Amino acid sequence: MTKRKMSKDRFIELCSGKEPYLYLVKLFDKDESFYKVGVTSRDVKLRLSSIPYEIEIIKVYSHPSPVLIMDIEKHLLKISKKYTPVKTFGGSSECVQSLDESISFLKSLTWMSEFQEANINRSGKRYKANFASRVRQYFDCKRNL
Repeated sequence: MTKRKMSKDRFIELCSGKEPYLYLVKLFDKDESFYKVGVTSRDVKLRLSSIPYEIEIIKVYSHPSPVLIMDIEKHLLKISKKYTPVKTFGGSSECVQSLDESISFLKSLTWMSEFQEANINRSGKRYKANFASRVRQYFDCKRNL
């Protein structure tokens, strides 16, 4: 059974009134070990409860902008080498061999806390647009290096 990827519009709808999460987890059993990068509008542990592997939560991030959360997830999956698990599950297409590139990238986002503080003085809509714009600028700079 193949599930379609969730659209940004659908994720925004699911996040209405909730804080979205970006998570990085290690999945393993006696035969294999790999990582998953994902987003959810639900409690992370609840989201992961249907995965047929042992789970170690590495990092969980939240931000008021579902668009930003999805953009970062997309970038993390793009910079990491894909992994295809033996067992299939919802989100199995978002698995990678290593989180090294993802964690390095996330550590490089030094401006994240600055923007979270700036949210207090800005309207939500303007803040989300500015924050997403800043992430896109960062990705563009990284590509040109």
